Parts: sequence; C-alpha cells; structure tokens
Amino acid sequence: MKHLILMRGIPGSGKSTEAEILRGLSSFSSIVSADFHMYADGQEWSASRLVECHERCFQSCRAFMASESPLVIVDNTNTLVSEIRAYYDLVVRYDYHFTVYQIHVNPHTAHTRCRHSISFDVVVRYARRMWCERLPAEWNVWTKGTPWKPKKEAQSPEDEIERARR
Repeated sequence: MKHLILMRGIPGSGKSTEAEILRGLSSFSSIVSADFHMYADGQEWSASRLVECHERCFQSCRAFMASESPLVIVDNTNTLVSEIRAYYDLVVRYDYHFTVYQIHVNPHTAHTRCRHSISFDVVVRYARRMWCERLPAEWNVWTKGTPWKPKKEAQSPEDEIERARR
C-alpha cells in the first residue's frame, strides 16, 4: 500500500522530528521538504527563495510517487488547504493513500524551537492561518496536540501576539 503523509504545523511545531520518526518505521520511505532545498549547499533561510524551494519539493514528491515509493512524507507547514490540494491531486493521480498529520503547538513554544530566522508575529500568523483553515472531512487526519485558538477579544495582531506570549 503506497502512502503519502503530509505534515502540517506552524514553524517550530516539531514536524521534522515527527517526520523522522515516521521514516524510521519503513526502510522504503522518503522525506521531501522545502527546507532541504533552502539549506542546500550551506545556504541560509531566505523568504525570497520560498516559492522556488516549495516548487522543488513538490517536484521531488512527484518523482518519488511516480517511481511508486511506498511511503512519501512531505515536511512543510501546509497551513492552508490550497497548499495541500496540489499534493492531494498527486495522491489521486498516482493512487496513494493520503494522511494529513497535523501538529498543534502554542506559537510561543514553537517560536522558541523554530530553527528559521522568522519573527514571533510570523509564527502567530501561521497559527492563525492553520486555525482558520478547516480540512475537508473526507481527508484522513491524524492530530497531535491541542489546537491553539486565537481569543475573540484580541483587537489587533499586536494584542494576539501578546496573548500568545502569555
């Protein structure tokens, strides 16, 4: 049975750690990640290269699926359904089973663990996107952690950032 597991979580949530654990369950597994392309040849993380690195990740995933790799794990944030849809289309095309493994973590905890040079407010924006985006009911979803929920009384992004720090 061929399977695509798509990691979903904010930066610093532990997606890469969980992906490595999953890879250890099968000797015939592959992890693809935009980070692999971002940090290639010792380069630093750069927002200007995100689109290129995500496209290269997608092409790597497609190549593994075309060669019928038994387990492919996509290790990106995937906070928006629109980011996941392209991978779901590959699942349909190559007849793979599909699981979204979403990891919920408080943005403050995630920011302290994040290896990217991004600000806390960016981590909160990812968390808000993930909170607002509901996955289609027909998708198989594994969930770890308790979803972070923005408080309704937050009047501005600054209020929400401050609340997440507490």
